[in-house]
Amino acid sequence: MNKKIILSIGGWDPTAGAGVLLDSYLFSRFCIEAKYVLTGVTVQSPFEVMAYRPLRESLVRAQIKALAPHYRVTLINIGLVSPGVLSRVREAFHRAPIIFDPVLQSGSGRYTFLPPDKLRQLLPCLAGIYLLTPNLREAESLSGEKIGDLESMKRCARVLQRTMGVRNVLITGGDLKPRPMDLLLEEKGRITVFPSPVEEFRVHGTGSYLNAVLAAGIFRGMDLPGALRNAKCCLEKAVRHATPDHPVLRMAPGEET
Repeated sequence: MNKKIILSIGGWDPTAGAGVLLDSYLFSRFCIEAKYVLTGVTVQSPFEVMAYRPLRESLVRAQIKALAPHYRVTLINIGLVSPGVLSRVREAFHRAPIIFDPVLQSGSGRYTFLPPDKLRQLLPCLAGIYLLTPNLREAESLSGEKIGDLESMKRCARVLQRTMGVRNVLITGGDLKPRPMDLLLEEKGRITVFPSPVEEFRVHGTGSYLNAVLAAGIFRGMDLPGALRNAKCCLEKAVRHATPDHPVLRMAPGEET
């Protein structure tokens, strides 16, 4: 098939607050055709993860093999994934840029998806990734740097870019004290800092939501900074509609851009 598509790779969240179900919801709202590869299943509510079961790597690879000959994949959005699967994706779709949200833990920090040995295996797979989008904890785990302020955030982003070989880095710092902020380090070294709103309560899936809308913008031809601004605006609107008893993000009618 000659039609351009996005390939979404990630876990199954039954609340549709993250992973491939959220990607499917958002890409359909933007009228973007996408295909999906499932890597694992979470047992969770909108408030916490109780369990996680990864699919056998052979089964995930089989999904990729079945799709690869039939679709023109021009962008890949990845969340929960093992190092072996990430390597296979890059082999199968070597021309497609990858946006990778390295999901290492649940949002509460209580559940670990990628243990230390797998994390070490992941690091060599990052070279050449178009955009890496870790949160503060993930950026620290990947880089070995501690983040406590804007300067250490910049230092961490440079480590990920220069040492790991990532082309562009977005560190989402919604938990940074006293002033939450996101930092984008582009391929040519330009740094842009974006304010991040303070959440009055924990909202489920903000990273997944941001990545999916960002991917949609890039897929539709926006440059990276412009796609990020658009994604952050869309995310902030969705956060305003969330409530403490239903913290799953959704778009209001007419909010597609």
